[in-house]
Amino acid sequence: MPRTKLKIWKLEFGIWNFKPGFTLVELLIVISIIGVLAAITTASFTQAQKKSRDGKRKADLKAVQQAVEQYYHANNKYPATTSGDITCNVTTPPGDSTRINWGKSFTCFGLIYLNPLPTDPDTPTRSYNYTTTGVNNYQINSVLENTNDSNYCNPSTTDCVATGKLPCQPSSGYNYCVINP
Repeated sequence: MPRTKLKIWKLEFGIWNFKPGFTLVELLIVISIIGVLAAITTASFTQAQKKSRDGKRKADLKAVQQAVEQYYHANNKYPATTSGDITCNVTTPPGDSTRINWGKSFTCFGLIYLNPLPTDPDTPTRSYNYTTTGVNNYQINSVLENTNDSNYCNPSTTDCVATGKLPCQPSSGYNYCVINP
């Protein structure tokens, strides 16, 4: 089997020059480095997206909390709940018992408290959850994606109130909550 030799050209001034181009090994190394950098960037970007959506969820719950407090000041009680949705419980004639779905306008007895009630930024079909215990207490629940968030609490394994992570114990299927101030 004949040996393959590199072709070398001699230039006019006595300088030797190799044939231009990259070897297969050099190309594979560069492609591998680019692949590793792309994987690191994608993982970092995904984590940043989770943090951003969690920030939006917290801001949404704060907005709902403020709207519910406005409702309380207008009606001297918090709205009722129906299957995790807010329900108007205005008894002043003619009364209003409208069920407000997430994503719709929170309007009771002609007063708009929040338009629209927010929905989850990642999965609009998965809504937040509003619950009440009597007319003077409520809780709004959400699901956070980032398990490293300081407010993330798994209620099936942790007492979120005793550990100081949250002011309330999230309802089943949720890991973040806010309550009336």
